[in-house]
Amino acid sequence: MKKKTGMIFLITFVVMILTACGANDATESSSTDSTKEKDISVTLVLKEDGQEFESKKVTVQPDTTLFAAMKDNFEVKAEDGFITAIDGKEQDNKANKYWTYTVNDKEVNTGAQEVKLKNKDIAIFDLAEMK
Repeated sequence: MKKKTGMIFLITFVVMILTACGANDATESSSTDSTKEKDISVTLVLKEDGQEFESKKVTVQPDTTLFAAMKDNFEVKAEDGFITAIDGKEQDNKANKYWTYTVNDKEVNTGAQEVKLKNKDIAIFDLAEMK
């Protein structure tokens, strides 16, 4: 009878440990999932003189800057915090042609590193003559 009681105790002990480990794993993954914010979707559009030549719908983490999203998806050069070339298309000071951009159809006058993206934002960069 002692062997049977000892065996039941051992089995019960093992089941409790396995249950506790499983519950802990579920709690950890659940808390990780709930604290991790979901990625957001944004659209990046490139134009030259108002004519679109490329568009990408990308997924980024919340609070990603527009500059980081651009660098992750295009070949970007910058000077003093402002983008000067995208995928080999460079600004031309003599022709007064510069990269400007809008986010959700609103003109932005700060560097792209200062703009934090939100879900469904549409950023349009246009290499055009400044008038």
